Amino acid sequence: MGTTRGAMGAHFWDMELASPTTMDGLVGTLPGEGAVPLTLTQSSKLSRPRQVMFMHRFLNLPLLPSYSPGQGGLALDRTLASLQGLNWWATLTGQFRIQKLLSVRKEKISENIQHSAGSKRSLFRCLLDQSLYAYGLSSRILFGERTSLIACSELSSNDKDCRARAVLHHKLQQHDVSIETSWHGRFVQTQGSSWNAPLSTSINFESRESDSGLRYRLGIRHNSGLPQECDNKDGAEIPWVVSPGLCAKAAVSIEKHARIWKDQSSLKKRRKPYNLFLSQPHVTVSAII
Repeated sequence: MGTTRGAMGAHFWDMELASPTTMDGLVGTLPGEGAVPLTLTQSSKLSRPRQVMFMHRFLNLPLLPSYSPGQGGLALDRTLASLQGLNWWATLTGQFRIQKLLSVRKEKISENIQHSAGSKRSLFRCLLDQSLYAYGLSSRILFGERTSLIACSELSSNDKDCRARAVLHHKLQQHDVSIETSWHGRFVQTQGSSWNAPLSTSINFESRESDSGLRYRLGIRHNSGLPQECDNKDGAEIPWVVSPGLCAKAAVSIEKHARIWKDQSSLKKRRKPYNLFLSQPHVTVSAII
């Protein structure tokens, strides 16, 4: 049900999806541009830089792989530095595009450039290619129990401009308020193409889940500058969500669940399951309007 809820929400509202095309592992959606495929994954509560750091620190994995065809294919991520305090943390993550290195090396050999007498020197020159590397800096600061600030920036040779994003979250009793500003933020379409918005600022006000199933959201977004299509397709129409100007959005949804069958077996298991929800067989029908 969570996947369906995410696909419906991304069709009518701004959402963050997990993507290996950015160092922080997040891209925005373009609501109103068609239904979002169920194969697109919603972002995890644990950011990509924190995942890399935890894998490095607790599982002794020095490198974490990722794959993005538009960024050179297979790449390896590593935490270069990390700092943390009582209510804040910051990490510096580096990326090495190993598949792109092999492609560049193959081109050098095919061109017969010093591969016979100076192969080591040629390899060293390939490693100096700045297009093989990317760096990301991310941090989070907590201002009490209800307010947090998330900031991240990215420097990649594939992009001419540095990307940055700052999000301020504040929790009310039954609502959430967020203010977000992004520079050269990336937004993905349902067809797979993506856009970079030079400067985008948004304010969102949304309700939390309730027993009645009613949820509503209000938002205002302002875009500055002409967006650029990342795939360099000629004649591509600019989506209205990233078009320059001011726009307001509102959405209302009702979600209901009906349980048809549930296993009432009282058989006790010797081992406690890792997922209590999956350990109870049941059939449920859900609907979202």
